[in-house]
Amino acid sequence: LLQEDLENGEDVATCPSCSLILRVIYDQEQFMRDEVIAEPLTNKELVKC
Repeated sequence: LLQEDLENGEDVATCPSCSLILRVIYDQEQFMRDEVIAEPLTNKELVKC
């Protein structure tokens, strides 16, 4: 699982070669508390290639 998966609420991963299933147990509010969301850039330039 990636951090992005956890942010989207996905907390279960399965092993592709066996029947192992992993569930991540965490406090989503605590996990997202220190998350910094970048503001979108307002000044964009288009460059012709």
